[in-house]
Amino acid sequence: MNEQLKKLSEDLKNVVTDSKREVEIIIENSEIEILDFNREQIFVYSEQATGEMIPGNYSKTTEAWTQNDTFTFKGQTKQKTAGDPYFLLDTGDFFGSFRVETNDKGFKIQAQTRKPKVDLIAEYGDLLGLNETNMQKLTEIIYKNLVEILENYF
Repeated sequence: MNEQLKKLSEDLKNVVTDSKREVEIIIENSEIEILDFNREQIFVYSEQATGEMIPGNYSKTTEAWTQNDTFTFKGQTKQKTAGDPYFLLDTGDFFGSFRVETNDKGFKIQAQTRKPKVDLIAEYGDLLGLNETNMQKLTEIIYKNLVEILENYF
């Protein structure tokens, strides 16, 4: 019986070690969803990672300059209308630069935030990262995948 407990203990240690690596793999495999969650926060909801609104609104001047322009993300189209909150999509360079970097403690969303005249983080706040709602969505993705992996483990 002592050998059985020893084996069970060893198996549980392996599960914990393997689970940490599996979570990292799940995050890497979910990069598109994670980045789309972050982009959606910004484009659809004009929201920072903290859940706060992105400071500022489009001006009448911006509306006039972009009156014939539309901006689309995942099928949703917007125009820059005076008084509407910033959604930070212009050329697409910023959204296109998003990437996920993983490490043994989790992940971080990185992007090119420096523009010729402004640093987007300095100007608009904590843009990179998931708000509480999107962290919950990611937690559900991780949980679902991890349960499947653990079911196959035993």
